[in-house]
Amino acid sequence: MKAQSYNSNTLRVQTADEDQAGACQPLCLLPHAQGLRRKEPAYRPYLSYSFDFYRRASESCARAIQQCEKAGWTSVGLYGASDLAEIAAIRAAESRVKVKVVCDSDAARSSFVSITVIPEITSDWDVDAWILTDFLNPVDAIESLARQWPRERIVVPDILSMPKK
Repeated sequence: MKAQSYNSNTLRVQTADEDQAGACQPLCLLPHAQGLRRKEPAYRPYLSYSFDFYRRASESCARAIQQCEKAGWTSVGLYGASDLAEIAAIRAAESRVKVKVVCDSDAARSSFVSITVIPEITSDWDVDAWILTDFLNPVDAIESLARQWPRERIVVPDILSMPKK
């Protein structure tokens, strides 16, 4: 059985096999309440911006997924392994649209949110459309994607600032 001992900065857990002198191992560090109050003004804008970005990106991805549904597309690929791709995958899971693959030439992993990652588009992946999710360089990404895929089957979430053509 584990016994807990507390001090003002650290939560410690002591196991029954430890000696009675109390050689406890730190479980986690708890920030001191005074320190949180001092740092709160610095954290607040960051957290506010992060949650605002997530809400805007989520709504934008939901509109992109709805656009796919209206077109009758049931399988899509995401072009760019990014935070936006992760949000798009979550929103797609709430719809009839299935994300089959993520394409990203710079990705160092073979899967992204449990979806296969490929370095380039191949005919092996039968998708109805691609959703652009490259957040860092969307202009270059859409140009690259448009060389490989019909432009009318590329969906760009409106959160990405794209120049009008």
